[in-house]
Amino acid sequence: MYFCGQYGNGKTSLMALVAMGLSTIYKVSGYWIYAVDMFNTSNNFQDPQKRDILITNMKNVNLLFIDDLGKEKPTPNSLAYFSSLIEHRYSNQKPTFITSNHTIETLAHKEGYEQLADRLNDSKWITQFHLQGKSQRKQ
Repeated sequence: MYFCGQYGNGKTSLMALVAMGLSTIYKVSGYWIYAVDMFNTSNNFQDPQKRDILITNMKNVNLLFIDDLGKEKPTPNSLAYFSSLIEHRYSNQKPTFITSNHTIETLAHKEGYEQLADRLNDSKWITQFHLQGKSQRKQ
C-alpha cells in the first residue's frame, strides 16, 4: 500500500492503524522505519556487516512500513540499497506499506527514483491511496 498526500493529512496515522490491526489480528511481526533514517543508515554505517544485517532484516520481515519516502536526500549508494530492498520484497510478495508526500507519478520525476517508481507503480503489488484534505496539525 502506498499512502500519499500533502503533509499533515493522516498518512502516518493511517499506516500506524494498519500496522496495529495486522499485528493484532494476524499476529505477525513488522518493522517501521522513516525513509530518511533508512537512507542515512545505508550511507553512514561504519560497520558494513551491521548495515547488511539491517537491510537483510528489512528484506525478510513479514511487514515493512516505510514512512515519508521522498524527503530523504539519497546518494546513488543509498538508492541502490533501497531499490534492492524493494525488488526483494516485490519478488517475494512481502507486504510493504509506504507513506509519501509524493504520488508515485511525481516520485518518478525525482532524480534517481525513476526505476523505483516504475516498480511501485505495479498495481498487482502496490495500491496507491491519495489522501485529500488540509493539514490536521494546524487546527
